[in-house]
Amino acid sequence: MLELEDEKYVAELGKSEGVPTEIDWDYAKAYTPILKFFYDATLKVSATRYVTGNLYLREIFGVGLMIQKLGMNKADPNQKEMAIRMKVKFDKYWGDMDNMNFVIFLACVIDPRYKMKYVSWLIRESYGGDSIAGALIVKINLVLEKMFKHYEDKFFGSSVKTSQAEEANVHTVEEAAETYDLDSLIDIHEESEDNTDGQSELESYLADACVPRSDPKFDILL
Repeated sequence: MLELEDEKYVAELGKSEGVPTEIDWDYAKAYTPILKFFYDATLKVSATRYVTGNLYLREIFGVGLMIQKLGMNKADPNQKEMAIRMKVKFDKYWGDMDNMNFVIFLACVIDPRYKMKYVSWLIRESYGGDSIAGALIVKINLVLEKMFKHYEDKFFGSSVKTSQAEEANVHTVEEAAETYDLDSLIDIHEESEDNTDGQSELESYLADACVPRSDPKFDILL
Protein backbone atom coordinates (compact mmCIF):
# COMPACT_ATOMS: atom_id res chain seq x y z
CA MET A 1 0.00 0.00 0.00
CA LEU A 2 2.81 2.43 0.79
CA GLU A 3 4.22 2.09 -2.71
CA LEU A 4 0.87 3.21 -4.08
CA GLU A 5 0.50 6.19 -1.75
CA ASP A 6 4.07 7.47 -1.46
CA GLU A 7 6.27 7.81 -4.54
CA LYS A 8 9.31 8.69 -2.42
CA TYR A 9 8.92 5.44 -0.54
CA VAL A 10 9.45 3.50 -3.77
CA ALA A 11 12.13 5.87 -5.05
CA GLU A 12 14.26 5.71 -1.91
CA LEU A 13 14.02 1.97 -1.35
CA GLY A 14 14.50 1.38 -5.04
CA LYS A 15 18.05 2.69 -4.69
CA SER A 16 18.99 -0.41 -2.72
CA GLU A 17 17.11 -3.72 -2.80
CA GLY A 18 13.66 -2.38 -3.56
CA VAL A 19 10.46 -2.22 -1.51
CA PRO A 20 9.71 -4.98 1.03
CA THR A 21 8.02 -8.06 -0.33
CA GLU A 22 5.28 -10.07 1.37
CA ILE A 23 7.98 -12.40 2.69
CA ASP A 24 9.85 -9.43 4.17
CA TRP A 25 6.71 -8.30 5.98
CA ASP A 26 6.18 -11.83 7.30
CA TYR A 27 9.69 -11.71 8.75
CA ALA A 28 9.00 -8.31 10.30
CA LYS A 29 5.78 -9.59 11.84
CA ALA A 30 7.61 -12.59 13.32
CA TYR A 31 10.49 -10.54 14.75
CA THR A 32 8.48 -7.65 16.22
CA PRO A 33 7.50 -9.39 19.51
CA ILE A 34 11.11 -10.55 19.95
CA LEU A 35 12.46 -7.05 19.46
CA LYS A 36 9.86 -5.66 21.88
CA PHE A 37 10.97 -8.15 24.53
CA PHE A 38 14.58 -7.02 24.11
CA TYR A 39 13.52 -3.38 24.14
CA ASP A 40 11.56 -3.74 27.39
CA ALA A 41 14.41 -5.67 29.06
CA THR A 42 16.92 -3.03 27.99
CA LEU A 43 14.79 -0.25 29.45
CA LYS A 44 14.57 -2.03 32.80
CA VAL A 45 18.27 -2.79 33.26
CA SER A 46 19.51 0.56 31.95
CA ALA A 47 17.25 2.74 34.11
CA THR A 48 18.90 5.37 36.31
CA ARG A 49 16.17 6.21 38.84
CA TYR A 50 16.13 2.88 40.67
CA VAL A 51 18.45 0.00 41.53
CA THR A 52 18.91 -2.36 38.59
CA GLY A 53 21.60 -4.83 39.72
CA ASN A 54 19.01 -7.17 41.20
CA LEU A 55 17.03 -7.19 37.93
CA TYR A 56 19.73 -8.36 35.53
CA LEU A 57 19.32 -12.08 36.20
CA ARG A 58 15.56 -12.01 35.72
CA GLU A 59 15.79 -10.09 32.46
CA ILE A 60 18.74 -12.05 31.02
CA PHE A 61 17.28 -15.45 31.80
CA GLY A 62 13.88 -14.17 30.71
CA VAL A 63 15.43 -13.68 27.28
CA GLY A 64 16.83 -17.21 27.44
CA LEU A 65 13.42 -18.70 28.27
CA MET A 66 11.84 -16.69 25.47
CA ILE A 67 14.39 -18.10 23.03
CA GLN A 68 13.60 -21.63 24.21
CA LYS A 69 9.89 -21.07 23.75
CA LEU A 70 10.34 -19.66 20.25
CA GLY A 71 12.60 -22.56 19.35
CA MET A 72 9.69 -24.93 19.95
CA ASN A 73 7.28 -22.87 17.83
CA LYS A 74 6.31 -25.17 14.98
CA ALA A 75 3.60 -22.80 13.78
CA ASP A 76 6.02 -20.05 12.76
CA PRO A 77 9.18 -21.28 11.01
CA ASN A 78 10.58 -17.73 10.86
CA GLN A 79 10.53 -17.37 14.64
CA LYS A 80 11.94 -20.85 15.09
CA GLU A 81 14.81 -20.12 12.71
CA MET A 82 15.56 -16.86 14.52
CA ALA A 83 15.46 -18.62 17.91
CA ILE A 84 17.99 -21.24 16.82
CA ARG A 85 20.47 -18.54 15.79
CA MET A 86 19.84 -16.57 18.98
CA LYS A 87 20.34 -19.67 21.16
CA VAL A 88 23.86 -20.11 19.79
CA LYS A 89 24.77 -16.54 20.76
CA PHE A 90 23.04 -16.79 24.14
CA ASP A 91 24.90 -19.99 25.03
CA LYS A 92 28.19 -18.30 24.17
CA TYR A 93 27.79 -16.24 27.35
CA TRP A 94 25.39 -18.31 29.47
CA GLY A 95 26.06 -21.87 28.38
CA ASP A 96 29.43 -22.17 30.11
CA MET A 97 29.59 -21.70 33.88
CA ASP A 98 33.19 -20.46 33.69
CA ASN A 99 32.12 -17.50 31.56
CA MET A 100 29.34 -16.33 33.89
CA ASN A 101 29.45 -13.31 36.18
CA PHE A 102 28.24 -14.64 39.53
CA VAL A 103 27.60 -11.16 40.90
CA ILE A 104 24.42 -11.16 38.81
CA PHE A 105 23.19 -14.26 40.65
CA LEU A 106 24.17 -12.93 44.08
CA ALA A 107 22.42 -9.61 43.46
CA CYS A 108 19.17 -11.48 42.85
CA VAL A 109 19.63 -13.74 45.89
CA ILE A 110 19.98 -10.78 48.27
CA ASP A 111 16.77 -9.27 46.92
CA PRO A 112 14.28 -10.46 49.59
CA ARG A 113 11.58 -10.87 46.92
CA TYR A 114 13.55 -13.62 45.18
CA LYS A 115 16.32 -15.20 47.29
CA MET A 116 17.80 -18.58 46.40
CA LYS A 117 14.40 -20.19 45.91
CA TYR A 118 13.69 -18.08 42.84
CA VAL A 119 17.25 -18.27 41.50
CA SER A 120 17.29 -22.09 41.77
CA TRP A 121 13.91 -22.34 40.05
CA LEU A 122 15.01 -20.01 37.25
CA ILE A 123 18.20 -21.96 36.67
CA ARG A 124 16.38 -25.30 36.51
CA GLU A 125 13.77 -23.85 34.15
CA SER A 126 16.51 -22.47 31.91
CA TYR A 127 18.79 -25.50 31.79
CA GLY A 128 16.29 -28.30 32.37
CA GLY A 129 17.97 -31.64 32.97
CA ASP A 130 21.36 -30.33 31.92
CA SER A 131 24.05 -31.08 34.50
CA ILE A 132 25.09 -27.43 34.49
CA ALA A 133 21.95 -26.54 36.48
CA GLY A 134 22.93 -28.50 39.59
CA ALA A 135 26.57 -27.47 39.38
CA LEU A 136 25.60 -23.82 38.97
CA ILE A 137 23.32 -23.85 42.02
CA VAL A 138 26.06 -25.47 44.13
CA LYS A 139 28.61 -22.89 43.03
CA ILE A 140 26.27 -19.97 43.74
CA ASN A 141 25.72 -21.29 47.26
CA LEU A 142 29.45 -21.69 47.81
CA VAL A 143 30.21 -18.18 46.57
CA LEU A 144 27.37 -16.78 48.68
CA GLU A 145 28.62 -18.51 51.84
CA LYS A 146 32.19 -17.41 51.16
CA MET A 147 31.10 -13.81 50.69
CA PHE A 148 29.00 -13.88 53.88
CA LYS A 149 31.88 -15.37 55.88
CA HIS A 150 34.22 -12.66 54.60
CA TYR A 151 31.92 -9.86 55.76
CA GLU A 152 31.05 -11.64 58.98
CA ASP A 153 34.71 -11.96 59.95
CA LYS A 154 35.52 -8.44 58.82
CA PHE A 155 32.68 -6.52 60.43
CA PHE A 156 31.45 -8.66 63.29
CA GLY A 157 34.52 -10.51 64.52
CA SER A 158 32.44 -13.67 64.77
CA SER A 159 35.16 -15.86 66.21
CA VAL A 160 35.93 -13.40 69.00
CA LYS A 161 32.27 -12.90 69.85
CA THR A 162 31.62 -16.64 69.93
CA SER A 163 34.50 -17.20 72.31
CA GLN A 164 33.35 -14.39 74.60
CA ALA A 165 29.74 -15.62 74.53
CA GLU A 166 30.76 -19.18 75.43
CA GLU A 167 32.86 -17.94 78.34
CA ALA A 168 30.01 -15.73 79.57
CA ASN A 169 27.57 -18.64 79.35
CA VAL A 170 29.85 -20.82 81.47
CA HIS A 171 29.95 -18.22 84.23
CA THR A 172 26.20 -17.67 84.01
CA VAL A 173 25.47 -21.39 84.27
CA GLU A 174 27.74 -21.71 87.28
CA GLU A 175 26.14 -18.75 89.04
CA ALA A 176 22.62 -19.94 88.24
CA ALA A 177 23.39 -23.44 89.44
CA GLU A 178 24.73 -22.09 92.71
CA THR A 179 21.64 -20.01 93.43
CA TYR A 180 19.10 -22.44 91.84
CA ASP A 181 17.50 -19.41 90.15
CA LEU A 182 14.95 -21.14 87.89
CA ASP A 183 14.33 -18.01 85.78
CA SER A 184 18.02 -17.76 85.01
CA LEU A 185 18.19 -21.44 84.17
CA ILE A 186 15.18 -21.13 81.86
CA ASP A 187 16.75 -18.13 80.10
CA ILE A 188 19.95 -20.08 79.55
CA HIS A 189 17.99 -23.07 78.24
CA GLU A 190 16.05 -20.90 75.79
CA GLU A 191 19.24 -19.30 74.49
CA SER A 192 20.72 -22.75 74.04
CA GLU A 193 17.62 -23.95 72.18
CA ASP A 194 17.72 -20.92 69.91
CA ASN A 195 21.28 -21.72 68.89
CA THR A 196 21.00 -25.48 68.47
CA ASP A 197 20.01 -25.23 64.84
CA GLY A 198 23.38 -23.63 64.12
CA GLN A 199 21.92 -21.35 61.48
CA SER A 200 23.89 -18.32 60.42
CA GLU A 201 22.18 -15.04 59.56
CA LEU A 202 22.54 -15.97 55.89
CA GLU A 203 20.84 -19.34 56.37
CA SER A 204 18.04 -17.73 58.36
CA TYR A 205 17.55 -15.11 55.65
CA LEU A 206 17.36 -17.72 52.91
CA ALA A 207 14.96 -19.89 54.94
CA ASP A 208 12.52 -17.04 55.62
CA ALA A 209 9.60 -16.46 53.26
CA CYS A 210 10.17 -14.05 50.40
CA VAL A 211 8.74 -10.54 50.48
CA PRO A 212 5.63 -10.40 48.22
CA ARG A 213 6.74 -9.27 44.75
CA SER A 214 3.39 -7.52 44.29
CA ASP A 215 4.08 -5.06 47.12
CA PRO A 216 4.07 -1.61 45.43
CA LYS A 217 5.76 0.01 48.43
CA PHE A 218 8.76 -2.31 48.43
CA ASP A 219 12.12 -0.51 48.26
CA ILE A 220 15.24 -2.69 48.16
CA LEU A 221 17.30 0.14 49.65
CA LEU A 222 15.21 0.31 52.83
